[in-house]
This record gives sequence, structure tokens and C-alpha cells, in this order.
Amino acid sequence: MSKSSKVVWITGANKGIGAALTSQGAEQNFIIAATSRSNSIITSQNIHPFVCDVKSAESISRCYDEIIDELGKVDILINNAGVATFSTLWETSLGEADAMLNTNLRGMWFCTKTVLPDMINQKSGIIVNIQSVAAVKTFTNCSLYAATKAGALAMSRSLREEVREYGIKVIDIIPGATETDIWDSDSRNEFGSRMMQPSEIATIIWQSLAMSKDSLQLEEIVIRPQLGDL
Repeated sequence: MSKSSKVVWITGANKGIGAALTSQGAEQNFIIAATSRSNSIITSQNIHPFVCDVKSAESISRCYDEIIDELGKVDILINNAGVATFSTLWETSLGEADAMLNTNLRGMWFCTKTVLPDMINQKSGIIVNIQSVAAVKTFTNCSLYAATKAGALAMSRSLREEVREYGIKVIDIIPGATETDIWDSDSRNEFGSRMMQPSEIATIIWQSLAMSKDSLQLEEIVIRPQLGDL
């Protein structure tokens, strides 16, 4: 993989795993299209910020056009943007449910749908989806979030089979508890020492991309804290 010529679109790039991915990718001379809902990402030689709200199909389409106009292509899409509310099903509000469904599932679907026609035409591309162990293990106070992540993982698994013939790779990263602001401050204060760091997850993602060759693809990578799930 020739790093210097690869354009990587990272959603939710202004914080957490997305911010770590952005800084590490730029250091490795990838060209980063870093998107977030606000224009709060610092521009550098290899980092090109764009505004994108993945809850909005119109915003995604407009952002992709801007990326193509400025950078010419997208070789790798990293669907990182995500939100969570940790509560019982009956205590989860409609607004909280809509935010999770529209970000974690619908947003991932439409970002992927947007880049695929060009990837299919060029018969190459990589899509990385940041999932969660909540998609594969049952937790309490997590029903709606788990549903969005389980749906996203099921969609990604099916997509992987649909695009094999076009030379497109789909990689699912399935991390456990990571110290980002998806957790409230009380949880981070209590369990932060057990959580993984965003930079650690980002390093594994870049390593997985480096290992993706024409003849093979990494499909699902589960990453958990040494002491197990919270």
C-alpha cells in the first residue's frame, strides 16, 4: 500500500478514536479527509477538515462532493462517528434512540453507499467500520445502542460478500471499553484505568490496513481490555 497517494475519509474525526486515527494517519503521510459536525479540526499538511453530519444524507452527499473536488478520490472510508446512551430500553427517549439509529446505523450505511460507486468503478477500496463488543455480547442498560451496533455489524458482514468481486475490502473493528467521551465522567473516573486508549485502537486499525493485501483481507478484529469487559 503506497501511503502517500491514499486518501482516507474519517468520520467523527474531531475526538476519541477518530482524532487518534487522524493524527496517526497524517504522521504516516496518508491524506486525511477529516470530517465532523463542526469545523473544529486543525488543518495541517496532510489533514483536510470538512463539515459532515452523518445523520443527514444531504450533508454526507455534499461533503463527499467537496472531498472529491479537493482531494480527487477516497481510497479508504473509516466509519467512526458514533453516539451512545446507556440506559434501559424503557428509559431511552425517542430523541436518544433516533440519534443512535441515525448516526450508528443509517449514517454508516449512507456514507458507505456514497463511496461505493466510485470504489466499484475503480475495483479497489477499503471500508473500515468501527463497531462495538455490544454487537456480539449482551450488556444491561445498552439495548438501543447494542441494536444499532448489531445491525451495523450484520450489514457490514453482508456488504463484505457483496463487494468481494470488485476488489473492495470491508474490515470490522470491534472494540471493548475505550476511554472516550461516549462514557460519562463518572464512568471514566471509576473505570478509566481499565479502559483501552483511543491511540491504541487507532494503531491497530492502521496496522490492519497495512496488512491488507490484494490476496487477503482482515475481516473482524475484536479488541478487549486486558481485564475484560466492564
